[in-house]
Amino acid sequence: MIVEGIFRNTITRDMYEEYSEYPGTGTMKLSKGSDNYRIYCKIERFTKKDATKVKRIVLSRLHHKKDQKLSKKEINILSSIQNYDYEYKEWS
Repeated sequence: MIVEGIFRNTITRDMYEEYSEYPGTGTMKLSKGSDNYRIYCKIERFTKKDATKVKRIVLSRLHHKKDQKLSKKEINILSSIQNYDYEYKEWS
């Protein structure tokens, strides 16, 4: 449901959010309240040779968030995600 919302540009901050303080990162919010599970993501934007704009989202880390604000643990997760490098291959 979250991925479809991102694809169709109908997503809300209750489901998905990109962090401006940590460029290239975001979170998919799987649940709210006491079971506040999130998937932290690496986000890359680029333009293909044919001028097609692409947003690549890599699901990187499942985490149970306990507080409203970002703790040191979440900040460390986001900072490490910013430094991840992936090798991508296209299927034809």
